[in-house]
Amino acid sequence: MTDLVVIHSRDPDFSLLMGHILAGAGFAPLIAEDAEALGASEISRTLAIIIDCTGIAQETLAFCKAIRQVSDSALPPLIAMVPAQQAQDVLQLLSSGIDQVFMRPVSPEHLLMCLRAIRPGGSTLTDGETRSAPGIRRYGNLEIDDDRRMLRSAAAQTHLSPIEFRLLRRLLEEPGRVRDRDDLVTAAWPGQRHVDHRTVDVHIGKLRRHLRAVTGHDVIQTIRSNGFVIDPESFFGQT
Repeated sequence: MTDLVVIHSRDPDFSLLMGHILAGAGFAPLIAEDAEALGASEISRTLAIIIDCTGIAQETLAFCKAIRQVSDSALPPLIAMVPAQQAQDVLQLLSSGIDQVFMRPVSPEHLLMCLRAIRPGGSTLTDGETRSAPGIRRYGNLEIDDDRRMLRSAAAQTHLSPIEFRLLRRLLEEPGRVRDRDDLVTAAWPGQRHVDHRTVDVHIGKLRRHLRAVTGHDVIQTIRSNGFVIDPESFFGQT
């Protein structure tokens, strides 16, 4: 994967400023006013797509839908930049497939931290985990590809967004330990302190569906008023 970052905005000033910030941090910005400006080859080598959500929410939703029609492969993370006065659009954006939301104004360093975290990287082994190849971890019959953020089993495979992947890694650090929502915010949204608990619940719901698809089990349990936990028996005992 390259460090190509696509910028989608109707505002030339936003595009130019964002491009300057990205280029200065070592990323390769590409401005795309619409999905048709991107081909499948560009999308396949894109690290992330930054979307300026200023204006009508339906325009952003239409762009997300159009991007999915351009490429048959897994999409790069979609990062929404939402003006503070449009906070009511956040849950609709998350439900439409947006992976990360930043409320504007936002510190450029917070955005850059997010992009750096998306870059493939290694991690240490946790209980119940083995490695079958570099970047590949196995938990029973489940295989986790760190570099591609893929989950695989004999039954299916699925691709996780960066936030979903960071949530899973946190829950797997100590299977059986309950992680409260504030802990998960720290792990999955580095540098952001204002992510609400409802947003955590939305992403946990998405992760739960991914895991159910590849394991056949509901392996994430909700502990009311406390948080979430990976059930070791369901997770490691999958068949």
